Amino acid sequence: MCRRAGGVYNPAVLDDGDGLLVVVRDECYPLSEIVLSSLKLFTSCRNLLLRYGRDWELQTTVEPDIVHLRSRSRRQEDVRLFRHGGAVYCNFHVVDLHRPWRRLLNRLPGTYGLLDRSLRNVVIGGIRVRVAFARFDAASGRLQNETEPVLDFPLQRYEKNWAFLSAHGEIHAIYTLRPYVVLRFAGSRRATGVTHLRTTVAWPDWLPSAHMLSLSCNPVAYDDRHLLCALHYRDAHKIYRHWAFLIDRTTLLPTAITARPLITGEHVREGLPGASILMALLVRETAVELTIGEGDLRCRRATLPRAELDRCWLPLPSA
Repeated sequence: MCRRAGGVYNPAVLDDGDGLLVVVRDECYPLSEIVLSSLKLFTSCRNLLLRYGRDWELQTTVEPDIVHLRSRSRRQEDVRLFRHGGAVYCNFHVVDLHRPWRRLLNRLPGTYGLLDRSLRNVVIGGIRVRVAFARFDAASGRLQNETEPVLDFPLQRYEKNWAFLSAHGEIHAIYTLRPYVVLRFAGSRRATGVTHLRTTVAWPDWLPSAHMLSLSCNPVAYDDRHLLCALHYRDAHKIYRHWAFLIDRTTLLPTAITARPLITGEHVREGLPGASILMALLVRETAVELTIGEGDLRCRRATLPRAELDRCWLPLPSA
């Protein structure tokens, strides 16, 4: 795999029964250039689909048709994978500009820096991030029925890190952790998400406040009764810290959390310091593998024995 100047990172992984599907974010330009040019921001990112055997031997590489609309005002990034109804789905972030800023951008030269304060405020102030999901044809890398859902409550301008899963025959997504909100998507196009569950979870006191807490990855099967997921926050020193937690398969409520972080970004020095982004969990018979994006530059894998993980669980009080 050829690494471009901006790095190859944030690897999502899924065992689809035939091997491992991995989608990575591949940036043409380094972050230092992306933040200075809207053209580079919206044309830098592509997504690579890699097919591995279960022992991580590389088999094929495809550029998926995830970024099917290459424009100066829209990009898709941070793909994650999940299974539903026997098919592979992906969820990802759509970054674009509010329409007034998009019209202004189209009148400006093709490449420009954001060093001018007024221009920087206009463009950065107009950035919007939304969540989309679609059925994913792993053979061709193409999306089917891409959906940017609306909810039964107002969306914020920055919507990120929903954790998608299949439960009770329908697609669900964990929306927030404080309060704990689970969405349900129904219908043929699943364009509308309704609140399936909204409650308060007694997370440990040492976890930060709601606005600092976020979901890391999609839940995966852990055992007969539980799903395994992860959450994170970025501390005052801009270091990412990720904890695992268990979800009851029937109620979709968290039941336990690890007493210590699975990974932190304290060792990350190159690229974006402190950025260690847990993108996916792969549950094996005796271990859990973590796929990680480091420093907005590269991919990394880590392995944690299940016996060690099971010694870390702190039960959560029932709601």
